[in-house]
Amino acid sequence: GFDILADTNPEYGSATIYIDEIKAGNIDLNDQIIFNKCVFRKKDLPIGTHTVRIVSDSNAKFNISFINVSYATPVEESDYPSLNDDYGDGMSLPFSTQWRTLIGEYKMLTSIKFTKNIPNGYIDTYLRMNDYIRVYQKENDKTKIAFVYTGTITSPLDCSFLFAGCSNLKELVFENFDTSLMRNAVSMFSGCNLLEKLDLSSFNTEQTFFMSTMFENCQSLEELDLHSFNIKENTTLVNLFKGCNKLTTLHVPANLSIDDIVLPANFIDDFSKEITEELSSKNAGHIMYLHEGHLFKDHIAFVDATCLDTGIKEHYLCPCGAHSFDGINESLDTTIIDAKGHVVENLPKIDATCTQSGLTKGSKCAVCGEIFEEQTIIPPFGHDWSDWKIVKDATTKEDGLKQRTCPYGHIETEVIPKLPKTSKTPLIFGIIGITTIFLTIILAVIYFIKKNKKSSIK
Repeated sequence: GFDILADTNPEYGSATIYIDEIKAGNIDLNDQIIFNKCVFRKKDLPIGTHTVRIVSDSNAKFNISFINVSYATPVEESDYPSLNDDYGDGMSLPFSTQWRTLIGEYKMLTSIKFTKNIPNGYIDTYLRMNDYIRVYQKENDKTKIAFVYTGTITSPLDCSFLFAGCSNLKELVFENFDTSLMRNAVSMFSGCNLLEKLDLSSFNTEQTFFMSTMFENCQSLEELDLHSFNIKENTTLVNLFKGCNKLTTLHVPANLSIDDIVLPANFIDDFSKEITEELSSKNAGHIMYLHEGHLFKDHIAFVDATCLDTGIKEHYLCPCGAHSFDGINESLDTTIIDAKGHVVENLPKIDATCTQSGLTKGSKCAVCGEIFEEQTIIPPFGHDWSDWKIVKDATTKEDGLKQRTCPYGHIETEVIPKLPKTSKTPLIFGIIGITTIFLTIILAVIYFIKKNKKSSIK
């Protein structure tokens, strides 16, 4: 059979449906604006090729979204249906009567896995989707099944309603499930109201254009990973998250070209910290969290203020930006500690001396040390010595001492060497010599006197 999904609008009219050129019914699209509404359903068509023709009544305007073809032929009641059909090369998953019966009719399924390896504790059911894909079940628990194939299991083009109504399903694992050819994902998981987490990060939606009600009424779903999705401008997304009332974490598609996608509640963008009720392209690639009251989970440590920089009081942050000092109650008081400003310390002038350098006056911050007025060095100016003064005369026995002074209290002293000692030997020889000369003169005078007397006598 098949369903016709179309938009209703006050400006639209009616149309007539023909199946294999036989009138099958009418559709009236003149109604309030609703997107992708199921307006016609036909069941129990013979297996084979059929022609569907939709004719506008009186040239009325209408818009058909898509036709969803299903395979709902009844099968015999059993724990699991017999799968004996030949399904081709073994890579494409056979979405035949048996497959849809296995997934759709057996509502008791609690776990479905698509894996490359047999999960621990699973046994062979000897059911075969084809020569390659085998069906395993959890030992002693027929509600848990696994489709095992060492290669890649390729999804069909039409995955609409594929898991819809699996109201007991709690686990879905897509390890090797290739959706690169998937065109239609309408209501794919609709009504899986026990699923709490759904990781679709491996999904390729490059060719998927119909996603309306894909997660409708997944009432227990708390976390949904759509990071790998590629949502283009012409993709239908009506009621995408309708009824997902417990959703708290949403990994937004990295490629998102559509705005105004309605969320089930207020969510906060973990990157921009903006709170919104609608997804848009600016949220692409981000993680959205439910924002229902404040959750002060991020601790911000105390940072003291400095002279120039502000500080931060210890507090706790909600992802939305609200803060609390006790981690429970929101506070409107500022978390900023004002900068303290500089504490000016005046540095006095230090005079130079004869031998020590001095400094000009200056100033700095007494806390951080920042210089406001730099001190410069005054070089020493040297000594201004007085004349030497004899403090102690030198003798032949002791050194003497002389000193000079500087007006700034410095005294310089020098030793005056001892006087040399005088020798007595030269004096004696001098006296003897003088005495000899004197006696010689006296003797000479006496000699001339006597000689003159003798001459007179003659």
